[in-house]
Amino acid sequence: MRRFLIIAGLMLLSGGIASASCDRFEVSGGYDFFRLNTSVTITTQPSGTGSGTSTTTNQSFNLNGWNAGAAVNANCWLGLVADISGTYGTPVVSGNNVTTHVYNYVFGPRINLRNSSRVTPFFEGLFGVSDKSLVSSTAGLNKSVNSFAAAFGGGVDIGLTKNVAIRGRGDYVLTDSAGARQNNANVSVGLVLRFGGGG
Repeated sequence: MRRFLIIAGLMLLSGGIASASCDRFEVSGGYDFFRLNTSVTITTQPSGTGSGTSTTTNQSFNLNGWNAGAAVNANCWLGLVADISGTYGTPVVSGNNVTTHVYNYVFGPRINLRNSSRVTPFFEGLFGVSDKSLVSSTAGLNKSVNSFAAAFGGGVDIGLTKNVAIRGRGDYVLTDSAGARQNNANVSVGLVLRFGGGG
């Protein structure tokens, strides 16, 4: 993985930051949907005296929020991407509201399949950090975890004008916390602004 990132970085530097026929830079933003799979420990307190009982279960939550990104293109087919997203929700687990948020900070290479049409498919492999928080005062839950994150997937850009496009993207997102792997899904849709290049 490290070797792949080094090679991608060298290609970006040696590419002269974009060819004359492609825009050098992109910024993007829009709506983000995140399907979080995680373990949740709920503590049930008895009505009288005595200690509570804790139960750990695997849960899947649907979270909604935003994403923002930027890219530098070495040429028409290879770019280096940085992407940030924040998603939020208050799912109910065993009758308890669990206030949840996930922030993902990932970067890495993107391969663009540019052609003569307005439609540009792309594929990406991004790596970074995921910040996850689950809180429920009624269930004695206060979980905050920073973990490794990797996003693999792709999407499509549909050009509206020379410098504006609609983007749809879907990624499989792997997070790893204390050796426990979570398999998540991420879907986003938004706008892309391109600048700093030729036609």
